[in-house]
Amino acid sequence: MGHRERRKREKENLKQKILESALKIASEDGWEKVTVRDISNKIEYTTSVIYGHFRGKDEIFTELRKSGFRELFHKLEKVLSQNLNPEDKLLNLSLISWDFACDNPELYKLMFTMGKPTDMDATKSIALVKDVIAEFTGKRSPEVELLVLNWSCLRHGCINLMQMADTGLDQREVYKQFILRFISSIK
Repeated sequence: MGHRERRKREKENLKQKILESALKIASEDGWEKVTVRDISNKIEYTTSVIYGHFRGKDEIFTELRKSGFRELFHKLEKVLSQNLNPEDKLLNLSLISWDFACDNPELYKLMFTMGKPTDMDATKSIALVKDVIAEFTGKRSPEVELLVLNWSCLRHGCINLMQMADTGLDQREVYKQFILRFISSIK
C-alpha cells in the first residue's frame, strides 16, 4: 500500500513540476517560447517523461488554464460569503481579478488571451458576477448578460493595457476608479 501511494505522490509531484516549469519559462520568455524540450531541460527529465503525463504543450497549457480558473473562482467565491451589499461585492470581485492578474501575469494571459476559456470554473466565475449584477440592478437577462459583457471588457481591457504600460500612476487605483464609474452607471 505504501509503495503505490508513494509512486502516485511522486507522479503528481512530477506533473506539478512540469506545470511550474512551463509557467516559469513563459514568465521569462513568453508563452510562444514554451516547448516540451525546454520544459524537459528545465526539470532535467527526458521529453518522453513529459509525454507520459501530457500529450503535448497544449495539454499542459489547458491544465494550467484550468488550475488558474479554479484558483480565481475560489477567491471570487470568498467575496460572496462576506456580508456585503451587491455594489461592494462587484467592486471586490473586480479588485480580486486585478490582484490575481498582477500576482500571476503570465497565467492570467494564458487564461484570458490565449484561446477561449472553456473550463467549468471560468463559466462558474461569470455566473457569480451575473448573480451579483442581477441582484444589484434588479434586471434580468438579456440586460444582465450585456452588463456582464461590459464589465468583462472593462476589466480585461484595463488589466491588459495597464500591464503593458508604465504610467507612473497607481494602476490599481486607476482601475478601481474605472470599476466604480461602471458600477455607478448601472445603478
